[in-house]
Amino acid sequence: SLVATSGWGRSVVVLDAHTFTRKATHEVGREPRSIVVSSDGKRAFVSHAVGPSLDVIALDGAKAKTIPMKGDEELSATHGTQPRMACQGFALAKTDSGRVLAPHVLVFPGDDQPSEGYGGGFEGREAEVFHVPVIDEDSAKVVASSSDLRSGFERPPSCALPRAAVVGKAGLYVTCLGEDTVQLYDADALNPHDVPVAKWSVPSGPTAIAVDDENDRAVVWSQFAHSLTTIATAAKKPFALSSVTFETTEDEKIAKGRKLFHATGDRRISGDGRACASCHPDGRDDALVWSSPNGLRQTPILAGRLSGAAPFGWNGDANDVSTHLVSTMKRLGGTGMEGEDKEALVAYVQSMKGPVTREAKSDAIDRGAALFRSEEPQCAACHGLGGDLPDGSQHDVKSRGASDLKAKFDTPSLRFLGGSAPYFHDGRYPDLKTLLVKSDGKMGHTKHLSPRELDDLTAFLETL
Repeated sequence: SLVATSGWGRSVVVLDAHTFTRKATHEVGREPRSIVVSSDGKRAFVSHAVGPSLDVIALDGAKAKTIPMKGDEELSATHGTQPRMACQGFALAKTDSGRVLAPHVLVFPGDDQPSEGYGGGFEGREAEVFHVPVIDEDSAKVVASSSDLRSGFERPPSCALPRAAVVGKAGLYVTCLGEDTVQLYDADALNPHDVPVAKWSVPSGPTAIAVDDENDRAVVWSQFAHSLTTIATAAKKPFALSSVTFETTEDEKIAKGRKLFHATGDRRISGDGRACASCHPDGRDDALVWSSPNGLRQTPILAGRLSGAAPFGWNGDANDVSTHLVSTMKRLGGTGMEGEDKEALVAYVQSMKGPVTREAKSDAIDRGAALFRSEEPQCAACHGLGGDLPDGSQHDVKSRGASDLKAKFDTPSLRFLGGSAPYFHDGRYPDLKTLLVKSDGKMGHTKHLSPRELDDLTAFLETL
């Protein structure tokens, strides 16, 4: 079988490896990325770029199981604060002994009250911590939880923006996109992230790795540098054997902006090592709600959503992307960025393409579109007839929360709405139907709609 993830489609497809005919389709959580198949070939473990969970699916079509990647709950109870949340689950790897290793990042999004920046640590701890939980293949349970890692939160993350992983005879190799390195950890340790073994510097943007144990080497693909690098895995001192760079016609300014977007440790961007991509993986969103100076704020999608969506920020405080970037860096504790670097970063953010979607057609979608544009629910009054161009104004829709300093909020773009839960500025609504029902009379009128009409309107919104 060939097993593939559909990130935006929130699904895993099982194909016959010989004929490529579809054998099964499994619905999973948001943004599935990496897959490892169990030794007996009956189950697949699926990681997610957003969300604090791992999915386990039976390849014969049985119901999927979700494994929570829990934060430091014990420590949170002691300090009276929220637990860290798991995210950036791009990578998975498996040992011959049946240990599934899931490199990701634990973040502290903050408490339910205004803060100086976006989330942050407490008692000197970092806002983000690299973490590799271990899942037992047979029981599909986490065997080393993050609550065991009290000392781990007192050090900076050892792998920023983990993107790919593979197990070789020397241990667990992880590509670290934010700092352009490949790092090796002890794959047999109780907590692999606590036992680093070696580290290699590679060209910009390492996103894939393959190990050749027979010849004591690994090959790394660096997406930003367009290069393949071979590293020596058995040498006492880590070094790169060779590197081949491929020609590209990519615009130099946008290429520079992409590197800056993923750069961790750039004090201009943040004071705690976070990159733009830390909260906006692939230019999308992390599905988290962060504390901020103005109150709780849900991370919005950037890719493909900025054109025609000004002003920016949930309160509409910035008239253009450049101004909003300056404000964001300030809240992240950064010193700020000016000149060509800021221009390159703005150019890249504006160039990011949205998720590839297929045009969906059905009677329900057509009915939902008609409802959206009608005078009854009044959706189009603020969001435009097509649903993707907001009115550019701020409104008081009675959504002010206990932590909010202001009552008026900017009308957001509805592009890619179906894949960006949770909803509202503070993420109070978990899904679209709940949003439609609970916001009645405050933001349009939907309570009078029949169950079928609500389904139709939801179906249309999911196509935007």
